Amino acid sequence: MSKKVYLGVGHGGSDPGAVANGFKEKDLNLSIALACYEVLSRHGVNTLMSRGKDENDPLAERIRECNAFSPDLAIDIHNNAGGGDGVEVYHSQRASSDDAFAKNVLDAIVAIGQNSRGLKTKTLDNGNAYFGFIREIKCPAVLVECAFVDNKTDLAIIDTPGEQKAMGIAIAKGILKTLGVAYQEPAAPVEEKIVYFRGGKHYTSANGNNGREVKAGPAKITNYVKGAKHPYHVIHTDKSSTVYGWVNEDRIETSYVVRTPEVGDIVTFAGGKHYVGSNSDTGYNAKGGSAKVTNYVKGAKHPYHLVRVAGGTSTVYGWVDADTIK
Repeated sequence: MSKKVYLGVGHGGSDPGAVANGFKEKDLNLSIALACYEVLSRHGVNTLMSRGKDENDPLAERIRECNAFSPDLAIDIHNNAGGGDGVEVYHSQRASSDDAFAKNVLDAIVAIGQNSRGLKTKTLDNGNAYFGFIREIKCPAVLVECAFVDNKTDLAIIDTPGEQKAMGIAIAKGILKTLGVAYQEPAAPVEEKIVYFRGGKHYTSANGNNGREVKAGPAKITNYVKGAKHPYHVIHTDKSSTVYGWVNEDRIETSYVVRTPEVGDIVTFAGGKHYVGSNSDTGYNAKGGSAKVTNYVKGAKHPYHLVRVAGGTSTVYGWVDADTIK
């Protein structure tokens, strides 16, 4: 029977977590967790993430979902604030296995050059663990604070996608060591090609049996296991799909061509916020549906200006994010 791991992804949706230096903690947490997930899945670990996109992810739901999954280990991935420096890993005092798990994660992160703030415990007045993720989850559980978002020097270890991936790989190495699974480098680089996921089930491992239904849409191939039941690991590239897992070969269309919408095109707006300016922070909710591209500003926060199509369902009339149209 394969080992099972639950990855909690701190914050999300309306809760950004720490915000500083142009970064939101929720985005860093997700990027790191996705890299960790990929490594664990490649090693045959049945892995479940609390979220695979930017969405509300309340702690109570993470705890409920984790205990229902009944994993061997659980980790909640976060980043810190308060002007400090380095990584710290919180664990409970209930068993030596919790301490060993925390130490393995800490050591793996320090190995990529991060400073250490050490292993920590934090308790309530009654002696129970302060963090609900550690206190309420039944299996050995830890909470990692990878770096301080509000310290530019410390942030430098995770301020690029490549560095976030390295952090995720380090966390995965600590988890694998705790599980007694030897880390192996990928046999060959995977061509991270954009394909179209036709919709259907995605799985937590390449040979898993329990899949969850997810929406269709563009996705990126991030791993491949020849001969597996679900040989392709894919992650959604826009908000039209929710796929982030292993899928059957017949569920992907490899001839999919990515085309950037042009002014004059009729596109489908997925719904969400439209803004009064291409770089504005003031947005209003609009319904999804058909719309016309009337302007484009390269490099803007909300690069496409859309106007609803007469008689359609959409109410959009403003600037929107690129990942809200297809």
